[in-house]
Amino acid sequence: MRRAAPVLLAGVAVVAAIGFFTGTARPAELRGYLPVADDDGALRTAPTQRDMEAARYAERRAGQLAALEGMAAIENADAPRDPAAYAATIAQRQGTRAYDGAPPTVPHAVDQHGAPACLACHAEGLTVDGRVAPMMSHARFESCLQCHTTSSSGPPRTAGLAPSMSEVSSFVGLRDPEHGTRAWPGAPPTMPHRSFMREQCQSCHGARARGLLPGHPWRESCSQCHAPSGTLDQQPRGTLAPLQGLRVEGR
Repeated sequence: MRRAAPVLLAGVAVVAAIGFFTGTARPAELRGYLPVADDDGALRTAPTQRDMEAARYAERRAGQLAALEGMAAIENADAPRDPAAYAATIAQRQGTRAYDGAPPTVPHAVDQHGAPACLACHAEGLTVDGRVAPMMSHARFESCLQCHTTSSSGPPRTAGLAPSMSEVSSFVGLRDPEHGTRAWPGAPPTMPHRSFMREQCQSCHGARARGLLPGHPWRESCSQCHAPSGTLDQQPRGTLAPLQGLRVEGR
C-alpha cells in the first residue's frame, strides 16, 4: 500500500497538470450568446404623440405616392376632356343598363362558380386587349350575377333559352341626368346619381375612364367637393301616413 501511494499521487498530479494547461491554452469562446450593448442603463422613453402621428402619416403618404406612380403609368391619366369621347361613353353606358341607376349587364360570356372569377379582372380593374374592365364601385359581394345579369346566353357552347314571359313590362326607369347641378357658376357639381353602391368613384372616373375622366383623377376624397344629391340620396319630402293614437295639436 505504501509503495502504491507515490504512484497514485504522481498520476493525480499529471492529470491535474494536463487539465490546467488544457483549460488555459486558449480563451473561452461564447457559444449561442451575444452580449447586449447597455446604454448606460437608462430606460427608453415612450414616443411622443407627434412622433406617432408622423409615423402613421408617413405610411399613408407612401401609399398615396405609390398610387400616383401607378396612375402615372396609365397613358390617358392626363388626357384632356373630349366631348366626343364623353358622348360615346354615355351611349355605351346606356347600352349596358336597363335604365339609369340599374346594375350594368355583363357584356361577355360567364362561366363561374363564385366571386373570385369576376374578381380576377374587376377587383382592381385592368385593360385587356384595348377593353377596360373597371374595378368594382362597391364592396365585395359573393353573388355577382344576382344583380349583374348576362347579356349573352352563357357559355359559348350553350344555347339561349326562349323567352317565357307573355307580358311586356311597362316599367320606365330613370333618365340619365347627364350632369350634376351647381350651387353657382364655377362651383363643383353635385353627384348626378346616388352614392349607394358607388362608393369607389375611380370605378367610372378613375385613370382608366374614357370620356368620364375628370381633370384631377389623383384626388382621393371626391365627396369633399362633390356633394351627394339630396334628391337622389335622401327620401323626398312627403306627407307621413297617419298613425293610430297620434293626435296632432290644433286639430
